[in-house]
Amino acid sequence: MDTLNATITREDLAQFDTFEGLPDTVLDWIIEHGEVQAFAPGDTVAERGAEAERMFVLIEGMIEFRFSLGGQLMTSGVWEPGSVTGLLPFSRMQSYSGAAIATAPSRLLFIHRDHFPDLIYQSHELGRRLVGIMSDRVRLTTKNAQQREKMMALGKLSAGLAHELNNPAAAVRRAVEVLRERQSTLPKLAARVASLGVTHAQLCQVDSFRERVESRRAAVSLSTMERSEREDEVADWLEERNVAEPWMVAETVVDAGLGVDDLAEVSACVPAEAFPDVVKWLEGGLAADGLLNEIDAAASRISELVASVKSYSHMDRNPNKQLVDVREGLDSTLTMLGHKLKKKAIAIERRYTDVVPEVEAYVGELNQVWTNLIDNAIDAMGDGGTLTLDVSPQHTYLRICVIDDGQGIPLELQSRIFEPFFSTKEVGEGTGLGLDVVQRIIRRNHGGEVEVSSEPGRTSFEVRLPLPQV
Repeated sequence: MDTLNATITREDLAQFDTFEGLPDTVLDWIIEHGEVQAFAPGDTVAERGAEAERMFVLIEGMIEFRFSLGGQLMTSGVWEPGSVTGLLPFSRMQSYSGAAIATAPSRLLFIHRDHFPDLIYQSHELGRRLVGIMSDRVRLTTKNAQQREKMMALGKLSAGLAHELNNPAAAVRRAVEVLRERQSTLPKLAARVASLGVTHAQLCQVDSFRERVESRRAAVSLSTMERSEREDEVADWLEERNVAEPWMVAETVVDAGLGVDDLAEVSACVPAEAFPDVVKWLEGGLAADGLLNEIDAAASRISELVASVKSYSHMDRNPNKQLVDVREGLDSTLTMLGHKLKKKAIAIERRYTDVVPEVEAYVGELNQVWTNLIDNAIDAMGDGGTLTLDVSPQHTYLRICVIDDGQGIPLELQSRIFEPFFSTKEVGEGTGLGLDVVQRIIRRNHGGEVEVSSEPGRTSFEVRLPLPQV
């Protein structure tokens, strides 16, 4: 407890907007029925989870309001002199969602809820001002919570994107290292082959064969058993012809879609004594081609991810409503959440009609809707589940369904899932605003509807967006 004066005067109250201009009789009534307390820095003014039963008026000092999110203590607001907070008249607050901590020597006036009816009776004007404060607080609290919801979603997407980008980037690094090693051996092999009497024309013939068979690489589709059998066959054939490390050469040869017959064609082009070195030189070229293909595929994957990010975040586009194909946003969202889908081995089933009309929408907001719905569906499913996206035009609207085969939502909770701050997830795993945001975006900003139907093994969130009038 600090040594601040634990008393209050009319002048103390009248200096603040909430009490300015009120009659002296009203100010005297507040002072008489209020309780003044002083707090030192670090003192707890209100504990998280405690019953809300008093209104706070900060006369002097500073108070921080702190809450726990994901196990971390966060500051969501600061009360300065003149702040009126805590439980207010007409408020339905039952408990404090966070803790109020003094960060400077502070003096507060508390008014218990038992005095609220008389307080409003004493001054309707003060009652009107307190209702205004409560309305502003609700808007600010909702805005802050929605911002936290967005940041949490962004954190999930960022982690997933980093994981998705890391895989092809690592593949490029590995391929470059192996390619550098391979490239350093090819000149030595070529010099050795030339010393064995292989003519330039014969080398060109072998190289032409390599380029010709490269187009067959993508067409190779072997089961694990078939691949193993072919590698054994090739390795045995190579070993009979004194090729060093035949198992290693066989792996590259089979990767390229070649077999014993193809190697026999190469063997016929060169002297027998030169064949072991020629086939090693050929294998080095095939391996280099394969590594370049891996680098190209990895770079393409990175480009696809960047394109998905641009599409998802709606970069380089008009922020106003425009005609959009919802399938693009759904597919981009699946890409952004790809790491979660892979982690749980969730299969994707797309039920898109051949022709999907465009809708007028704010693209960024729709992508937020798809993120919330798909992310919730993933969380609701076990490993090996199936996520279904169903898109089809229905008369005057476009119907988009996000369907999961999870355990379902209990019937008694289905009527509440769109309520702000209501969540079925564990504490710290969600803000309870995801579905509230979905409903607000679809109804208020797009003139559509969103409904849920759920039973064990099937939960469907159906979004209906109006089609442009022709």
